Amino acid sequence: MSAMEGLARADGARQVNTRARAAFPVGLIAAIAMPVAIGWAVWTYHVHGTPQLHPTYVAIAVAGVFGILALVLGRGGMHVSWITLGRIGGARLARAGWTLGLIGIYLALMGLLALAFYGILLLFQ
Repeated sequence: MSAMEGLARADGARQVNTRARAAFPVGLIAAIAMPVAIGWAVWTYHVHGTPQLHPTYVAIAVAGVFGILALVLGRGGMHVSWITLGRIGGARLARAGWTLGLIGIYLALMGLLALAFYGILLLFQ
């Protein structure tokens, strides 16, 4: 392994950008949580006749928390890649995780807004 291939530790193993590697799956969970919960609510509506919104409450929290975590990890992964002048790698993976985290937060906010309006409609029914 040459010096240009990446940073090497004392034992000769290449360092990896763990924040970037963690940001992507965390962001993916954040971005997928709301569509899965909405799909579950639609499926239960077609099968049972009433939508089950309890998984949606959980999905809003999961998307929000994992989205924030993906933003933090993605930003940290991009920072580590920048500090090492790109030799450690992971900048694109960190950016993808950061973007997925942002999508997850957006979907969580839209789900929270939709549930708030649904609650208001039920209140004044």
